[in-house]
Parts: sequence; structure tokens; C-alpha cells
Amino acid sequence: MRPRTRNLNIPSDQEILALDNVPVETAARYLGSSTATLYEALQDERVPFGWAVQHNSHWSYNISPGALVRYKREGLPMYRLKDVSEIICEDVNRLIDQRMSLVGKLTSVLLET
Repeated sequence: MRPRTRNLNIPSDQEILALDNVPVETAARYLGSSTATLYEALQDERVPFGWAVQHNSHWSYNISPGALVRYKREGLPMYRLKDVSEIICEDVNRLIDQRMSLVGKLTSVLLET
């Protein structure tokens, strides 16, 4: 007896690219993932090909067709907005500290003369 296999009707790259916004269910089939996992990943900003926005108790999802195909074929780096913001803030603070140190040194030199 042969084991049962489900025909998941996996969409092709061309079918994905023909869409403006890939439905989560379609993207999950394309990636071989469950819809629940993909919903959670979008909400947690753990995937680089889409995003989720919560309006009261309702979520809206946007999945970029091109980014989804690139993710499946090539992989894409993932940078969460929160992480990028923290890196930028750290660099800005470091630059401000350096400039303030230079201003202090310049003030000291000017007061000595």
C-alpha cells in the first residue's frame, strides 16, 4: 500500500510574481510552511519578504512577490527595524560623544591662551 500524499498545489515562481500582494496561505504553500507559522513570523518581523500591521484585534499582511521568490531561491538577510534603530542610535550617540570631547578639548585650549 502506498502512503497518501497531499497535492498542495505549490505555486510556481511565475504565479507568485504575477501577484501584487501574496496571500499568506499561498506564500505558506510556496515555502512549504504552515500558515500559522508564517502568520506568526510576519507578526514578529522574522521574515524579510513581508510585514504585518495590527488594527485593534485585526491583522493585515503584505508579502512582496519578488522578495518572497528571492528569499526562497537565494535567501535574504533579515534586519528588524527595532535592531536597525538601536544600531543607528548607538552610532549617533558615539559620534555626539566624540564631537563633545573635541569641543571640550578645543575649549580648554582656547581658555589657556
